[in-house]
Parts: sequence; structure tokens; C-alpha cells
Amino acid sequence: MGWGDETRTLTQDINTSHELRKEALKQLQEDTRTSLTQTDAELREMGTQLKADLAKVKVTMAKEETERAGQARADLKQRQADVKDITDQVAKLLSELDAAREEMSIRLKADLAKVNPELAQAEVERVRQTGDKLREMVTQIHAILEKVRPDLSQAESERARQTEAELKEMNSRLKADLEKVKVTTAKEETVRVKQAQIAIKERVTAVNELLGEVKAERGKAAAAWLELVNVMRAETGMAAPPVAEPAKEEAVAEGESVERMPETAALSDQVLAYLADHPDGTRMTELEDKFGIARIQMARFLKGLMEENKAEKRDMLYFAI
Repeated sequence: MGWGDETRTLTQDINTSHELRKEALKQLQEDTRTSLTQTDAELREMGTQLKADLAKVKVTMAKEETERAGQARADLKQRQADVKDITDQVAKLLSELDAAREEMSIRLKADLAKVNPELAQAEVERVRQTGDKLREMVTQIHAILEKVRPDLSQAESERARQTEAELKEMNSRLKADLEKVKVTTAKEETVRVKQAQIAIKERVTAVNELLGEVKAERGKAAAAWLELVNVMRAETGMAAPPVAEPAKEEAVAEGESVERMPETAALSDQVLAYLADHPDGTRMTELEDKFGIARIQMARFLKGLMEENKAEKRDMLYFAI
């Protein structure tokens, strides 16, 4: 196979590799966009679900509080009705006693009219004693009723006060529980948002690193191809082809960036020392912020350290060896 065929084959391989990288980059962009869309939809759905759950909790608490208040009012009415029944029964008993006493008095008077005068005085005394006993009984009943009535009233007042205090305490507990639910929901929502932001940032960092690697590989391939063409033309005695203007500008830009960078060996040692001080691993963004160097330049230093077996990369973290 001649130089022309080998060159053509090499060119085709380079173009095929470039197309494959473009397809892989395009697929990665689509996957990232899909992931971001799904994350946003999940966050929205999560917020909607949390709001719906909170609304259900509020409705349930309000319903339970209404039911408890209604039950307390029903209990209070029932106790008031019981007190009224007791009062009515006592009044009825007193009325029956008065009627019985009046009836007894009438019967005694009729009997006294029939008995002889010798028994009249004794009967009158007996009637008087019976009347005194009846009056004493009525007085005792009134006294008992007067004692019971304040106790019943005080008991009802105390019961009403306790019921009202229980309702207030229950309302306070429900409000406190609702506030705790709100705080917990807000914290969980904040944690989920932060986690989503971290995941998105990591994906963007991965895409940027891949783009940097693609760009570096493309520059190397272009330089190798240009060197090969120059060698071939030098051997065949043909003039070197003109260098494309964009490649020249890129080379100048890279030269200017190298002039602005610190001494290469010293900076590599500093980066390696920083990795050694962080055994748990360091991200690319941390190194950029620490040394104030662009991502593409920091990637070159890290690549050099990895080629020298002084550093390694696991997932998104860099470690010193």
C-alpha cells in the first residue's frame, strides 16, 4: 500500500473518529437535557404532592377539631339537661310531700271531729308533732337541695372550664403540629432542591470536561495530520500547504496563554501537593478556584500528572498517588 492509500485510510479513520465523537457528544447533550427536564418535572410534581398533602392535613385537623368541639358542647348540654331533670324531680317530690301533708291534715281534722273530746287534745298534739316532723323533713330537703345545687353548678362550671381548657390545649397542639409539618416539608424541599442543583452542576462539569477533552484531542489530531502532510510533501519535494487561519489563531491563543501561566514545573508540584493534602479527592472546580487557572489549562496539568503516574482520576474526583 502506497503513501497515498495510507494517507487516505488515515484521513478516513480520523474523520470517522471525529464523527463518532460528535455523535457521542450529541447523545450526551441529549441525555443531559432529558435528565434536566425529568429533574424539573419531578421537582414540580413533588411540590404539587407536598401542597396537596398539606391541604389534606389541614382539612383533617379542622374536621377533627370541629368534631371534638361539637362533642364537648353535646356533653355540656347533656349535663345541663341532667341537672334540670334532678331539679325537676326534687321540686316534684316537694310538691307531692306538700299535697300529702295537706291531705293528711284534712283527714286528721275529720277524724278529730269524730273522736271524743278526751282524745281531742292527744290527737291535736299528735297532729302537731306530725306537722313538726313534716316541716322538719321539708326543711331538711330544702337544705339538702340548697347544698346540692351549688355543688352541681360548681361541677358544671368546672367541667365547662376544663372542657374549654382542653379545647384550647388541643387547638394549640394542632397548630404546633401543623407548624412542625410546614418546617419539615420546607426543609425536605430545600434538601431536594440542593441535591438536584448539585447533580445538575456535576453533569454540567462532566460535559465541560468532555468538551475540553474533545477539543484537545481534535487539536492533537490536526497537528499530527499537518505534521504528516508536511513530512510527505517534504519527501516528495512538494511545497507545504498553507496553514488554515483558524488553526493559526488557535495556536497563537495557546501561546499567549502559556506565556501568562506560571512556571509549569512549580505549578504542577503545587497541584500535586494540594491533591496530597486532600486524600478524599478533589474536584476540577476546586482546583480552578484554588489556583485561578482556566479549566482547559488545569486539565493539561492533571493529565501530565496522570501520565507521570503521580495522580489518578476516579469518577469526578482527582487523587494523588
